[in-house]
Amino acid sequence: MELLIKLYKDKAPRMGVVYPNSWQAEKAFQPIMDKHKGDEFRAQIELSKLDARLTLTSVQDGSRIKYDRLRYHIEQLRRFRDLVQPGTRTEFVHVYRQVDQVLIAKVRFKNPVPLVVTQWEIYNR
Repeated sequence: MELLIKLYKDKAPRMGVVYPNSWQAEKAFQPIMDKHKGDEFRAQIELSKLDARLTLTSVQDGSRIKYDRLRYHIEQLRRFRDLVQPGTRTEFVHVYRQVDQVLIAKVRFKNPVPLVVTQWEIYNR
């Protein structure tokens, strides 16, 4: 899997985990959306030379969602760190690639409201 970060001029930055296909992305995202819809999260991105670990912690109840061994693009993380102020609303989603597009996983055949990340930190392990 892969950590993907997109920055936009006219909307909130988006952070996503790329799954191999739509079925896996949707299956993994549905229980998270059921449990944490409306929660705010704090994101910790731990980097090593080979991969990244992303931990999302709910501000409301302290529960954690972890993603290990994610491929990452250092340029995306640098731009995110340099251009996005901590406290900026960032959206989190599960995504998958289809041909040359990156699509957001649906939950129960509907586009879900993304999880909201309001705090983040990036550091090396």
